[in-house]
Amino acid sequence: MGPPRRTVPAWLTLALLWCAAPLVLAAVTIPPLLELQPSKEEVLFTVNHDPDQAPDPFTLPCRADALPEPSYYWLKDGEKYDLDDEEEEHGRVEMVEGEGSLVFHDPRPEDQGTYQCVAENSVGAAHSEIATVKRAMMANFPKSEPRVVTAALGQSLSLPCTPPEGYPQPSLHWVLQTSDGGLRSLNSPRLTVDEEGTLWFSYVTPEDASEDALYACAASSATRESSVHIVDLSGRTEYRMGNWVYLNVSYPGDDKSTLPESNLPPVKQYVSDHEVTALQGDEVKLYCIFGG
Repeated sequence: MGPPRRTVPAWLTLALLWCAAPLVLAAVTIPPLLELQPSKEEVLFTVNHDPDQAPDPFTLPCRADALPEPSYYWLKDGEKYDLDDEEEEHGRVEMVEGEGSLVFHDPRPEDQGTYQCVAENSVGAAHSEIATVKRAMMANFPKSEPRVVTAALGQSLSLPCTPPEGYPQPSLHWVLQTSDGGLRSLNSPRLTVDEEGTLWFSYVTPEDASEDALYACAASSATRESSVHIVDLSGRTEYRMGNWVYLNVSYPGDDKSTLPESNLPPVKQYVSDHEVTALQGDEVKLYCIFGG
């Protein structure tokens, strides 16, 4: 018969369990869960070519909650984006310390592409939405001298606009531009600009004649126009002017005392296509412009 077995006191068992509990808690791990990530909407940026003007930086946000703390990297066009590339200017693009947000301090055309943030630790990885980054720009109007257009009093008239290239597509409207560069708006129910930028006169009046100003097509690109999903820009609006027209108004008689008929039949000037395709949630404008 062997020696009697010793029993462990209950208080010692509890003490051992209490000491072991912190070890279990310290081993808890959490895979990355993204708290911040780029928008699904298109991200536009501008490139500054003026040395006297500060560049317009933009940021692609990325931050994850994880245990242990995650590390971050980015994919550009599906390939790992190397911030330490020897050909890249140091500090032009950098990652925010303690998170994965990517800051472009001096944007350049080559920054266009698709970007995806990856946060990872020892137990997992999280991939952000893929952000499409494009450069917002607008060229100048084609060079041309002002045209002289003669319109018959009371008749309908159209002045086409050849817009400059740009992204997003510039908005087009018409103004009167004086010789000193001053601008006057065109406020009349007789005047309408269609979706292609053509200015339509439902009928011409003596007041439409150019005196001290030319008709000018104006292209604008608003950098915070929500309908085209533009984000991370400075909010400035760029303008371009072109397609100047000097408008003469001719009268049916030998002098300006002879007026045209007061009632003219309607004339179709511009109607939108019969089939229009649009994305759900987008704004759609349908045009129906008649003169007379």
